Amino acid sequence: MVETLIAALSALFALGAGLVSYWSYRHQVRRATVTDARQQRIDQRERTVSQREAAAERREVLAQASMLDVTIRRVPSSLREGWSTSYILVHNSSNQPVSHLNVRFRDEVVTGESGVLFPGSTHSFRLTASEDCSSVLEDGRDVSVDFTDAAGIRWRREGDGGLREGRSTGSAWEWGAREEPVIMRFTGRDWDQPLAPEPASPRARDGLWKPSCAWGVLIGLLALALLVTALLRNV
Repeated sequence: MVETLIAALSALFALGAGLVSYWSYRHQVRRATVTDARQQRIDQRERTVSQREAAAERREVLAQASMLDVTIRRVPSSLREGWSTSYILVHNSSNQPVSHLNVRFRDEVVTGESGVLFPGSTHSFRLTASEDCSSVLEDGRDVSVDFTDAAGIRWRREGDGGLREGRSTGSAWEWGAREEPVIMRFTGRDWDQPLAPEPASPRARDGLWKPSCAWGVLIGLLALALLVTALLRNV
């Protein structure tokens, strides 16, 4: 009888130890999962902030180049009906000068007031009658303006507004990918957008066993074993 009870108590202790080990392992796994998820959210926040900072820096680089306005004006000829003379007007709307101004039409340099274009100034470039092509000039196709901004960056402003940053190869310029002009007045709306809130961590009542629960079970089993032992001594 006594041997049977001792064997039962041993099995009970083994079961309790197994439960404690299982609950401890389960707690560690849950905790590791929560930690990994939190780290992923932190990494995502850092990437979002870095992307916003890079975009803001790029807007600053594009700011002056975006303020160079290119318009085309046609003046009807007083000598020949149906003919007109076209002018490419380049206006500097920024508060800093641009230099080394060159205007191109169909990749050919157009003579005119090149050089430095001061803030608020406009330079005019005249196309001859033979060069006039109304269907092309209306939407700015084949018109481009090359210039250097106050920071020393070389740009090409296309007739429809696109910008390309230049890179010197020694004897010529290579033009980068097309970029759209930035909004001149930055309101900071991107920075006003709050980052996604961090989700609340799972709690014990949601099924996350804590080690204290496992130890409580083990202490209960120990008390039960002591009670059974005392009863056996009294038999």
